[in-house]
Amino acid sequence: MRTSLSIVFIIWFAVLTVGCGGKQSPMPEDFGLSFNWNTGTLPPQYRYEYVITIGPGMQGELDFIPGYEGAQDSERWVTPFEISREELENLYAFIADNDLLRARWNTGRELIGGSTTSLIFTAFGKEYQVPSISELEGKDKQLVESAMDAIRGVVPEMIWEEMNDRQVQYENSFKD
Repeated sequence: MRTSLSIVFIIWFAVLTVGCGGKQSPMPEDFGLSFNWNTGTLPPQYRYEYVITIGPGMQGELDFIPGYEGAQDSERWVTPFEISREELENLYAFIADNDLLRARWNTGRELIGGSTTSLIFTAFGKEYQVPSISELEGKDKQLVESAMDAIRGVVPEMIWEEMNDRQVQYENSFKD
């Protein structure tokens, strides 16, 4: 009888907790990231970089820099965007589920001249720096490429279109 009452109490408590508590997000309140990507070493008209910053919270920003930083600051374009709580939680879940909040990475010899990246996550009061994509190897490289795609995916398409238009205009400004 005592065992039956214990089981009933456990079930009742579980139902009450789930029913009243709602969905608890495992995402920390300070979750955020900074993702920098550049084309690598190219002639100035074809070289560009962008930085995507997200959080903490549901705000983001894309900072587009055509050419080499400092050379054409007048062409720099910064635009804010917002993402939904669900998008932010899904992004965090992807990062957490794939163990991207860590210090050790499978790296090799850095590739010179190709595109480079900087990816920094903030969570639980700590910063987690991911090595440049040009240094990563094997599964770690594939995983970080997937994370970069997920981050790019929360930036609205109209911002990417505007950035691409600006890059074309920048390239055309070099033609005689």
